[in-house]
Amino acid sequence: MKRIRWSLAVMALAGVSLALAAALPMVHRVRGPADDVRAHFEYWTRDGGVWLTSNAAYRTVANQEPSHYGTTYQRALGGVSMTGCLWGEHNGKRVGTYWNFFSGWDPVLQKVMVYQTGGNGVTGMGYEELGVEGQPDVAEQRFFATDSTGQELFRIKHLTAKVSADTLKTQSFDWVEGEWETRRVYTWVRQPGDSTRGC
Repeated sequence: MKRIRWSLAVMALAGVSLALAAALPMVHRVRGPADDVRAHFEYWTRDGGVWLTSNAAYRTVANQEPSHYGTTYQRALGGVSMTGCLWGEHNGKRVGTYWNFFSGWDPVLQKVMVYQTGGNGVTGMGYEELGVEGQPDVAEQRFFATDSTGQELFRIKHLTAKVSADTLKTQSFDWVEGEWETRRVYTWVRQPGDSTRGC
């Protein structure tokens, strides 16, 4: 009889464990990304995900930068991450791709992570805090050499203000001697339905 009672107790505990395990996915779903996180990725990627800005204020004969910069973003499965790229355009023609991007929800730190790689052997990584009540999104990244040294090369901060459904403004800063120094300001305009400027 003792052996039977012991077996029944084990079965009861096993049943409780299974019930708790079944409940865990519900807990994770409750603590998942909020609606504003999903809306953030939807804003960037909708209807082709192409954004264009003039570079007239910064292009010179010496630096030979393109007349325009563009970004293209595509939302990934699940709706809480996206991939993209930054490219140049001059006189209406594509002149190069400079960065590839990945941005996604980090379920451990409960933040949006930002990661990018360039053809120049540099990798940037960091996190983005989404603005509330009209405040800009704030992303800070540290950039490292992609080679075996892993040397930190520089740091950049971006403020991104969603001006309207089709316009956003970005301001970049360089980390110089312990302070953020203003770098560049761009106004980006969405190009709805553009399927010709992919990554």
